[in-house]
Amino acid sequence: SVSVWAPAADSVGLGKASLKLCIGHYPSAAGNPVKAKGGAHAQRMLVELVSTASSFGLGGLGASERFAEVARAAMPHPQRYKLVWATQLGARPLYVWRPIAPSAAYVALGFVATCSDEEPPPTAVHCVPARWCRQSAAPPRLVAEAGGVGATSKPGSLWLGSQAG
Repeated sequence: SVSVWAPAADSVGLGKASLKLCIGHYPSAAGNPVKAKGGAHAQRMLVELVSTASSFGLGGLGASERFAEVARAAMPHPQRYKLVWATQLGARPLYVWRPIAPSAAYVALGFVATCSDEEPPPTAVHCVPARWCRQSAAPPRLVAEAGGVGATSKPGSLWLGSQAG
């Protein structure tokens, strides 16, 4: 059985400002990826930004909020989404959306999945500066294939790309 997951992204860390930002949802053929052996899938599709200064050096209270503002400016939300695939996986519909980056200076590395044909909120994922990216040498891995339904009415597939290291 295939499922699609949104990683948990939140502020972490004491002493240094740190923020995990979601860059996309990901498919899993192994059930709950967080409970998978070693939790390897738990970190998929997240970018963690860490300040080199201590929170106290950034100005004490409120430093984490300021760091989060800077981090989110470096990795903006998409302008909008484009529906690229709709299918039925098990008992629930699946709609797959491609984030549209705010400019050519940014790229959207992942996708967003929903159970309705309503466009997801821009805050669901972040885009990454294009200069931070490079082509992966590892081939993607097929997770699932299915026929389409509704607006896209074409077959599609879900793939996992390589993890950055």
